[in-house]
Amino acid sequence: MRIIVGFDCYAKIVECDNLNLSQFPELLENFKEWLYVENEGCLCIKKSLNVEILDISVVLRFLNENYPDFNARVVNDYIVIENIDESLPIIAL
Repeated sequence: MRIIVGFDCYAKIVECDNLNLSQFPELLENFKEWLYVENEGCLCIKKSLNVEILDISVVLRFLNENYPDFNARVVNDYIVIENIDESLPIIAL
């Protein structure tokens, strides 16, 4: 299954084995819990993750640490937001 990881001006496509669309909402919720902590009403990236730049490597790290059987990999390095296939699930960063 393919997932779009969307940034402000561009996106990347990540392909995962052994993932189906029905699992995506739970995966997205787990990603948010893994990445963010609430601090005085604001969502902040957990300091324990040592993330300096929020990029595709953070998503791949999450997938590889939490879902190693998905074999997550980038299959499309750069696409502009206007060209996103809206039929694919999206992780927006």
